[in-house]
Amino acid sequence: MTIGGHLARPDRRVLGLHAMLLRLAGFVPDEMAAAGRAWLGEGRVTDVALSVVHQATLTGIRLHAEDVDLLTGSVGRLG
Repeated sequence: MTIGGHLARPDRRVLGLHAMLLRLAGFVPDEMAAAGRAWLGEGRVTDVALSVVHQATLTGIRLHAEDVDLLTGSVGRLG
C-alpha cells in the first residue's frame, strides 16, 4: 500500500488478517485466500473479515480465539 508515493506501514489488523489468511491456506478455497490478500492491499479489511467469517460458517473451520477477536473488531465497525 502506498500513500503519497511512499510505502505505508500496514496496521495491526491488516497484519493480523494476513497472518490468518496464511494459517487458513489449504482450508479455504485458493481463490478466496488470493482475493483476501488483494483486498488487504487495497485496505478492504471489512471485506476480508466478512469473507473469512462466511467461509468459517460454510465449512466449520475452527478459528483461534485471537482470530475471532480480530474478526469481531474488523466486522464490528459496520454497525
